[in-house]
Amino acid sequence: IGVRLVGSEMCIRDSITDGLVKLERENGQLVCPFIKNRRGVIFIREGDYIIYEEGGERHCCGEDKFSTRFKPDESA
Repeated sequence: IGVRLVGSEMCIRDSITDGLVKLERENGQLVCPFIKNRRGVIFIREGDYIIYEEGGERHCCGEDKFSTRFKPDESA
């Protein structure tokens, strides 16, 4: 998982950053976490689940769709 500064070319307008998870660094910078996969960069939104497939692929699923597509791994 990586992070980009809020206000960078990928997070420039408020409408894009609404609902995104934002973390504040010690120096006061706001950053948005993201994952990269074969389809590009996916920014993590509030309530998203990060899915790790057996082959190492990662993707996000919103909490509104998670329960219809996946079952949580209770072994962890």
